[in-house]
Amino acid sequence: MLDGQQPISGTFAHVARLDPIKDHNTLFAALRLARDAGHDVRLICAGRNAVNGSPAFDELLGRHGVAEAVRGVGQMPDVEVVYEMADAFVLSSVAENTPIVVVEAMAAGLPVVSTDVGNVAEAVGDLGVVVPPGDPAALASAMVRALADPALRERARREGPVRVRRNYAPEALGDAWSDVLDVNAPPTTVGSMLGRASDWLRWRLRQAVPPLRLWIMAAIAFGLSAVVYRVAHVMPIQVARTNLEWLSMVLYAFGLWPALSHIYLTLVGGAVDKALEIIGCSGGDNAGSTT
Repeated sequence: MLDGQQPISGTFAHVARLDPIKDHNTLFAALRLARDAGHDVRLICAGRNAVNGSPAFDELLGRHGVAEAVRGVGQMPDVEVVYEMADAFVLSSVAENTPIVVVEAMAAGLPVVSTDVGNVAEAVGDLGVVVPPGDPAALASAMVRALADPALRERARREGPVRVRRNYAPEALGDAWSDVLDVNAPPTTVGSMLGRASDWLRWRLRQAVPPLRLWIMAAIAFGLSAVVYRVAHVMPIQVARTNLEWLSMVLYAFGLWPALSHIYLTLVGGAVDKALEIIGCSGGDNAGSTT
């Protein structure tokens, strides 16, 4: 719960490129909830296009009213500086495998607040708080809890680097890959591949629903189109009537454009991004290149 707690203050690091799958929308909504409850929670966002001055990034900040509490520093080769400036780390993604940024945050001794995606819960263990994806209220509550729990922060500071060396050092990863490549290990099946593809498609379909702002823009354009069309039919002059009918058609097209373009860019653009990622034309989620 956010209400009834003593006001706390602190800064979270968030390292992720600006992309629907990283769900900055839920992150900023959670930040707004925490701040509305009286907590001075702030964010440092690093990653490709997550920078103040970027139109898409600034639009998200303005939509949630958190511009004064978020510092977007964009893509950084020395992202460890961001971890050093933070009291905790937060990840809001709707899908991940093993995010290297979570490992980096633990190595820096930060408690981790993350959505329950990929194997984050297993990686974090008792060094953080894991919540369902796409739930701003749960994420806000977890962020406040992490900052308000000195025992968690001390445990993360003390045990995080040790856990990373134990589980993610080269020799530990070599042992893990030996297990993965064991001949007795179950092979990847067509069913599992189709399941992952289905999960990705369902996520993209949810993202393809345009936000309320676009529906309002479309409704205004459709309304103006109908009014102009009505006026055209009472005009006594043929030239004026024809011109107004053309204007009505243009307004109708403007009504279709916002929603349809959003759906197209989300589905087709997302498929193109995924294809480029698969063939290696875009990097992974490491902190220095694509975060």
